Formats: sequence, structure tokens, C-alpha cells
Amino acid sequence: MFLLASDFDRTFYINNYDFKKNVDALGGFMKDNLFVIVTGRSYQDYMNITKNYVPVNYLVLNHGATVLKDDKVIRSVCIDNKIKDELKKLFDFDNIEYFATKDKLSRVSINEDDLSKINISMKDNLVAKKAVEYINSHCFIRISLKLYQVRRISATHLSILVLLLALIEIIFTQ
Repeated sequence: MFLLASDFDRTFYINNYDFKKNVDALGGFMKDNLFVIVTGRSYQDYMNITKNYVPVNYLVLNHGATVLKDDKVIRSVCIDNKIKDELKKLFDFDNIEYFATKDKLSRVSINEDDLSKINISMKDNLVAKKAVEYINSHCFIRISLKLYQVRRISATHLSILVLLLALIEIIFTQ
């Protein structure tokens, strides 16, 4: 048995033509092997593109924070609510563009508990820099400043190797 994991954007899904070819190629492989999609996308964003056409054994979403098997969440790592509450004190979420995810839900309120990802976009570079400095000094993750945008704040940014080791543990302990 083999385990094949693939990133989604610009790897498994490049355009609709290549996407269909990749899905078709999985047919024979999946008979005796495991296939995993690993993506930073939320569940709803992923499903909007795939429409459930991709046969997967496991689906790793939200930059590694959410793992699904048979369309059910089997592992979820959440952003500490204290960190989220501090971000709410620092920024007026009513006046900035953001979205948050929670398990399979996308575009939930920042007021929800147990978020798996917060994506913040800011037009003020000074405010964005303040956010990056706070997060980098108080969280176990590190993010970088991109012009006019604070990149995704996710519960975990694991490397593909660490994700594969976690998946292997999940697979062989069930």
C-alpha cells in the first residue's frame, strides 16, 4: 500500500482540463492505495471547485488545522481563544476585511470559539505591521507581512512531512 499526498492549488488543480485528467488517473491508484489532498483552503472553498469529484481517503484543510475522513472531521487544531480575543482587542473586525473558518464551516464570525483559521486583509500597512508583530511575538506560528495584507493566521502551519507523519499515525491507529 502506498500513501500519496498532493497539494491542491497549482498542483492537483491547475485548470479544469488538467483537473479532470488528474481525477481520472486516480481511479486505478485508489484501489490499493491511499490518496490525500493537502490544502490551505477551507472546506467550502475546496468543495466549490471539486464538487466532491475527487476521491480522497483523507482531506487536510485550513493549512493543516483540519483533517477529514469520509467527509467527517477526525482531527482539528484550533486557534487559542485567548489569541483570538487579543486580536479582537487590537483590531476592529467590523471595519476590516476578514474571514474565519471552523472545522468544515467557512466565513464564520470572529466571535465563534475554536476557529481553525483567520484570514485578515488590511489596507493600512502600519496596522498590518502591528498585527504581524503581535502574532509573531505571542503565537507559535510565524507570518510574514505582505503589502496590504496580513497573510493567513492558521492554527498550525505544518510542513508536508509533519502532515504525512500525522496522517500515518491516524491511519494506523484507527
